[in-house]
Amino acid sequence: MVNPPYRAPADKGRCTSDTDVDAPSPQLAFPYDEQLGPLCVNSADLEYIRRLSEEGAGLGLNQHHRVTYLTKYRGARFLVCKRLQHEVIDEALDTHRFALDVKLAATLDHPRIVALVGVVWSRMYGLEALYEYMEGGNLRSYLADLDAREELRSWTSPTSWKVQIALDVAEALVYAHSFSPTLVHRDLTSRSVLLSPPPEPRARLDDFIVPSQASRGSSGMSTIGLSLREERWLAPEVITGSADYSSAGDVYALGVILSELDTHSLPYEDLQDGAMGTQSMTDVAILDLVGSGKLRPTFSLGCPVEVQQLAQLCLSFEASERPTAVQVVFALRALLVDQPRSSYVI
Repeated sequence: MVNPPYRAPADKGRCTSDTDVDAPSPQLAFPYDEQLGPLCVNSADLEYIRRLSEEGAGLGLNQHHRVTYLTKYRGARFLVCKRLQHEVIDEALDTHRFALDVKLAATLDHPRIVALVGVVWSRMYGLEALYEYMEGGNLRSYLADLDAREELRSWTSPTSWKVQIALDVAEALVYAHSFSPTLVHRDLTSRSVLLSPPPEPRARLDDFIVPSQASRGSSGMSTIGLSLREERWLAPEVITGSADYSSAGDVYALGVILSELDTHSLPYEDLQDGAMGTQSMTDVAILDLVGSGKLRPTFSLGCPVEVQQLAQLCLSFEASERPTAVQVVFALRALLVDQPRSSYVI
């Protein structure tokens, strides 16, 4: 477990600033002391630097009305602060969901999952969650920035960074899926994969959430809160509502991420840019084809056969035919060892 950056001394009110403005009134005493008390920090020790939510972070399932800031703790350590937008702090449902997600994060302890390292409680902002800062940003932005650098498009670069990132994500899923009941991510996209600094980035998963009642049901659309573009990582059974999101849905999303690592493009972007004289497809049309099993993400001609084979298994239409996260880890570890001898699709 990552150590919290600060534990308030006994003679100070925990989770508050030292000012009267932020100090909670008696009726606003910290309500999560049993679960989150050991992680409390003093808000006066935080410097809010800039908002991150507008820099491509993306807010998925149950993530609406939340904002993210880059902060600095005691002038030294960068942390990411997540909190509710001020206008919904008094909304019981939003507050409850956010608190559940933070309490879930406090239980997770794995090197491939972004760690919760502290919480703050104040009258002005309510509960704020502090996470470790990943300097490399999210995978989606990283791939977009690398698109013009041809030498980094290969799967067989000296660092094998693409396979390593996929392996990091798969190992995080193995840990989550080992919980009883199974913990599934539900919002796995390239934006929820955060990276350490290049040139040899490592990945950690962000934004594990507790599903709301609206997202649990298997009838009708089970992805309330997602935009059409965010649904491109969803498995067919989740898009159609024929089944609830399961661990197999996470594996499907990992298959989509493998296609992004290969092409550096958003899923199905080639169907929306009029490439090769084709008519551009709408998001709704794409999701309809994915949900019916008639469309999968594409791969480049230079993608190793082993990567394509693994990805296609992850993208199987039938959830029962997809590998488990453990099986994906074994396949990626073997590929990481044997990658210099990998064959290619011609």
